[in-house]
Amino acid sequence: MTRLIGELDVVARTLASRGAQLASAIESANRTLAVTAAREPELAESVRLLSPVLAEAERSVASLRRLAEPLQPVLEQLGASAPDLAASLTQLRSLYPAADRLTDRFEGLVDKGARPLQLLEHGSRGLKRRAETLVPVMEALAKLTERLNRYKGGVAQTADLLSSVFSVQDRNGGYAPIAIHKFEAPRPENFGFGPAAARERADGTSRLDLLLAKALEVTCVEENPLACLMRFNIAGLPDDPVTAGRGG
Repeated sequence: MTRLIGELDVVARTLASRGAQLASAIESANRTLAVTAAREPELAESVRLLSPVLAEAERSVASLRRLAEPLQPVLEQLGASAPDLAASLTQLRSLYPAADRLTDRFEGLVDKGARPLQLLEHGSRGLKRRAETLVPVMEALAKLTERLNRYKGGVAQTADLLSSVFSVQDRNGGYAPIAIHKFEAPRPENFGFGPAAARERADGTSRLDLLLAKALEVTCVEENPLACLMRFNIAGLPDDPVTAGRGG
């Protein structure tokens, strides 16, 4: 009882010394309650509006909790991979200057390629119309090709004839020397020789070829220049003169 009375005395003295502060606190509380009472409708409306927000916040927190469950292992793995990721980012940072220069080159390539592309676009205008005008030409060419293929035997014969007609030095034509120039390959019996005179020797010529070539060359130099035409147009005779030194 003595201790209780002593403690109550301490409380009483403390309250007496803090009376002004307690009075000020009570007065501030009365003013707060008065203002709160005056703002009761607004506070009620705020609480009413805050209720859905709190409910949505609660649902969001629940969703975050559900999301945190699968994310936790991922975050743990990411934490283990953090050193490798840091090294990769360091290497990527070192590659940035080269990538920047490459991008600048690409920009220059785009600028240089713009002009050719513009020219290509300009040149391709009307290409469809020009291609359509070539259709009749190609159809006519196809018909001509069919005719040439049908009569290709005659075309080859014409080539053989014309090759010797336009050049006296061309003896590859099989028909023109006989049909036009009237030059026939020499035969031994036409010159009074036996068949052995037409046999080829090691150099590819025969006795008949050498004698006929010599006779034509001598005749050309001494009597008739037309013999020179016959000398170098008759098939089978040597390509080079056999009487070199006789009059040039």
